[in-house]
Amino acid sequence: MNMTQMMKRLVAGAAGAVVVLSGGGAVLGQTGTHARVPNVVTQFGTLEKFGDAMGFYRGSAPDPSQSKHWQGIARHPNPASNVFYVSRNGDNTAGARTNLAIVQMKSRDGLTGDRLRSNRLARGTETQDTAPPTNDAVVSSIEYTSHNHAGGIQISGDIMAVPLEDPNGSNPTGVILFYDIREPLNPVLMPVSISRPHNTGVVAFTQLPDGRYLVMATYGNNAEIEYFISAPNDLASISSTPTSTVQGSTISGWFVGNNAGGVYCFQNCNFITQSDGQVFLACTMNSSPLAPVVNGNDIGVLFRVTAGASTVTLTRVTGRQFYCSSNSTGSNGNFNAAAGFYVSPSGELLLYSTTHDNDGPSGCTGMTEFRNYRGTRTGTAASSCDAWVRLYADSTGWESNDRGIMFDAVDRLDENWDDFNNLDGGPIPVGFTNQASSASWLLPVGVTARLYQNDTFAGKYLDLVGTGTVQFITDFSAIAWTSGSGNPGDQISSIQFMGSNVPGAAVRVPGSQLTVTLGEAQLTGGPCSRLLIGTGYYPENVRFNAAGQIRALGGPVIIGTNP
Repeated sequence: MNMTQMMKRLVAGAAGAVVVLSGGGAVLGQTGTHARVPNVVTQFGTLEKFGDAMGFYRGSAPDPSQSKHWQGIARHPNPASNVFYVSRNGDNTAGARTNLAIVQMKSRDGLTGDRLRSNRLARGTETQDTAPPTNDAVVSSIEYTSHNHAGGIQISGDIMAVPLEDPNGSNPTGVILFYDIREPLNPVLMPVSISRPHNTGVVAFTQLPDGRYLVMATYGNNAEIEYFISAPNDLASISSTPTSTVQGSTISGWFVGNNAGGVYCFQNCNFITQSDGQVFLACTMNSSPLAPVVNGNDIGVLFRVTAGASTVTLTRVTGRQFYCSSNSTGSNGNFNAAAGFYVSPSGELLLYSTTHDNDGPSGCTGMTEFRNYRGTRTGTAASSCDAWVRLYADSTGWESNDRGIMFDAVDRLDENWDDFNNLDGGPIPVGFTNQASSASWLLPVGVTARLYQNDTFAGKYLDLVGTGTVQFITDFSAIAWTSGSGNPGDQISSIQFMGSNVPGAAVRVPGSQLTVTLGEAQLTGGPCSRLLIGTGYYPENVRFNAAGQIRALGGPVIIGTNP
């Protein structure tokens, strides 16, 4: 049954009708070939300093803690799968073994392309107190009895490299395993590995433009770097003998850890390939070896990679600080825990990080998604679903270290945009009322975002007009209200969309096991209007009040009378 037929049957409310929706997406053919990034340096430099808060639950996987914490994170290259892999160190006791967790973010809807957006929005509750949906969780876990520490990981195409160290018994000290991830929820161990006589904590993995596979591994607090290079298009040819070795101290801008001196080392490193074939290495760390107990700065450093026949050279390009937490959203990540870059099929660069353990609301693991502050690298809207406004507490806020709020059109029913008093607050002000000093926005033609002086959409207003490209206002105090005298600097209290092309919001029905029933869900109508339904059986017949799409989140979903 196609979507049109399904909608007709649902609207008709035919007696005895049963509609079954299933989630899921296509898988990739096995290859190390990966998406490329147009202008890596620019995209690295335009990642938002503050990310969007996310979270997931560990399910039945071993319980992380500050000492046995999440180590590395990688998002599956098929964005429709909404799957992440997160590694964790542990020990050799049942229930605490080191593991690789497979996380599926079933609540995410793909409405805004490559971004997943925050899954911790709720009316009347601040982000730091908002738990993610229950179906954003670890769905399975691979546990290791051979080693007690899984480190930083990376995916190239549909092959994933996972390093293990701190062996049990007579196992090799350091091992790098490779998994076939064509089926996102079922990683398959490949018959190829790299064994080393020392620990291996950080691994970067890619396929070079000439077809050779390149693995970089570090040990001794990043003091030693080893490179392994295969024959073209033949991962099985890779040897456990390094092609070359380099001392980290010889590389300008490379951090070598010295815990006694209060200096830490890179926790994760990822290769990123540019459209022209130039390869870069992006590494992340927290400057404090005691993070998160004594926290430092979350830092990202970008290196240019020159790969010869048998040697690899790293040249520092740039570095910058990111913020996984703010005064208003609590801690949602730490670069001393898991952090990893992701390149979407369309060439967008994103960055993810997690907290060390599951000390978030309702026992979730905090997580952050960093996206381009222009929305996309081109700063254009692909569809009405991409409509958003970001307000900042500082002038030129996209360059500042202060907080901001993100208003995505498709999520506008999930937060108190009619009263900024109920949004995330700072250490002194209540909510975000009278805090906005600058703005960026990406709105399609025919859509206007109206910012009001008072709550409940009242008082003077400022119109942000959609042009289809990203726009900026550096300082509200330097411009005038669209209506009324004076300026809107630090005087914004509510916001709504207006116009002929206003995108519809996403309405979520979390699951039939909860008190919400499908019959109570109302589509909003308009472009991108979707009803997103959690897994379950909904016995009632349904009549929708507006045209839109329906989608099963993780499936199966059964709608209709008892089958």
